[in-house]
Amino acid sequence: MPRLVGQCEGEGAELSVAGRAYGTTPRKNPSRLDPGPHSLIVEKAQLPAFTQKLDVRAGQRIVVDAKVGAVAAP
Repeated sequence: MPRLVGQCEGEGAELSVAGRAYGTTPRKNPSRLDPGPHSLIVEKAQLPAFTQKLDVRAGQRIVVDAKVGAVAAP
């Protein structure tokens, strides 16, 4: 089963994948996901959300360093 490690500068950012909440940062354990495509959202109060599309395979460990509040390049 794939595992996701969501990292974010600071504490208290909320992690969700496909609309399901996975808690706040920092997380002690990776989140388990089903294989396939997913949409990761990391949000922190009053800051623009970080979003990333993921396509995970069985047994894969994915580490995402979310930049919450960062302005995307045009």
